[in-house]
Amino acid sequence: MNDFYKGYSLFLDQAAGPVRQRVAELHTAVIDLSARLQKGDIEPAWLPKHTFIVLSQIQGHTAALLEDLAFDEAPDEGDITAMENSLDSMIDTYSEIKELINSAMDNFRRSNLTVIHGGRDSEQLWRMIQINISGLDVWRRAVISHECTIEELHKLIQAGMGWKGVFRFRFYSETPDGGKEYLHDKIKLGDIDFRGKKELIYEYGTKWIVNVIIMSSYQPAKNETAHFIAGESAAPPEHIDGPRHFKKLIAYFETGVNTEKQLAQRELGADFSGNFDLESANRTLLAVLQAERNKE
Repeated sequence: MNDFYKGYSLFLDQAAGPVRQRVAELHTAVIDLSARLQKGDIEPAWLPKHTFIVLSQIQGHTAALLEDLAFDEAPDEGDITAMENSLDSMIDTYSEIKELINSAMDNFRRSNLTVIHGGRDSEQLWRMIQINISGLDVWRRAVISHECTIEELHKLIQAGMGWKGVFRFRFYSETPDGGKEYLHDKIKLGDIDFRGKKELIYEYGTKWIVNVIIMSSYQPAKNETAHFIAGESAAPPEHIDGPRHFKKLIAYFETGVNTEKQLAQRELGADFSGNFDLESANRTLLAVLQAERNKE
């Protein structure tokens, strides 16, 4: 960088600089995603067709663009426009393949979970559950009693995601014919006849869908209360305009230029860090549970 800046002129680079920044960010994102997939967290057969071919093509094109942008004399306006158009097309392709990959990983994760079929005859009193926001790599794992009501499950999700309950919510399960069976707020988890269903769906407002996966049975310790045991990534603030916009803000937050980072921080909130705080989520959940007991 020291050698580079000896002959660097911000004035001469004002047209190409932002393009180079975006190209470098896309190249980095492609490499990170490819490395993540090659760790073996998902069977390749579950991935969209030609996943690695598409990622390899984008990586090759972005690398070539970076070489074109390593110039002694600035490209003319026509060349810059052509580069921007090519970059926009690659970003669209990357966004589409990443969305397909995330969907495939969600399906793969669900297919590999042990699902316990509930119902009134179930002798197990506690369940481990996993909740994840559709379209995002944001998930939480918790243990709860089968005496937990749908309304209490809503409050657990709110605590785990750091939401404040400003929107309406509803739960449903999918019926064998592809329909939706909506659940009353007071029904208990242990009273739901899952009949082979693997999950509940939680609709929160019009922007957020949360999958609630019922996992293995759990033997609680004496006087144990519902709590989170694991999680990943900070949840989007509930006012954000859906998963796609949140992912854009995260990209700005993590790798954007200063103005983009400032914009993301304003929308995400001054306290947003991008990480899941397990202890904070459990403190919030405990306070909610205590407030409920005080009402009783």
